[in-house]
Amino acid sequence: MKTPKYKRVLAMIAICLILAMYISTFIFALMKSSFAKSMFRASLACTIIVPVFLYVALMVARLVRPKKSAVVDGVIVSSSLTAGEGIDFLLADLRKNGLMLFTYKADENASLQDYLTELAETNSFKKSRYIYIDSSRENVHLAQSLGFAGIDCKDPVSCRQALRSLDIHV
Repeated sequence: MKTPKYKRVLAMIAICLILAMYISTFIFALMKSSFAKSMFRASLACTIIVPVFLYVALMVARLVRPKKSAVVDGVIVSSSLTAGEGIDFLLADLRKNGLMLFTYKADENASLQDYLTELAETNSFKKSRYIYIDSSRENVHLAQSLGFAGIDCKDPVSCRQALRSLDIHV
């Protein structure tokens, strides 16, 4: 997998800054004035502190970043489920975990089958890595017949349990 361009640019900037700190430290070490002596100490401290600080910041960022599911990339939720307060918290947790969320609104679309087929084609994703959640067992079976995973969800608690059984942390 190719590293994104912005990461390569940031890495080059970091390398240039660290090299500039080393060069300035070397130059200040060769100078004889008292100002150069204090700048040498500051530059030397920066050449140690800045890389250590960046390393610690990257480690913290890795620990804080939400863990994305190895099995699922996104969730499609029926609009009939989005009315309850418990479902709102569930959807917020799914978003926080980095999953893509889509909402199916029965009144706006011709049919569930058309919506799911168009969604998969326009977003170019693998259907088996997306879960359709609905309180209608027929709709869940239709989504499963199209290649999506499906959860028949009657309440937020059962929905969370079903998602956890799929190794999705909510």
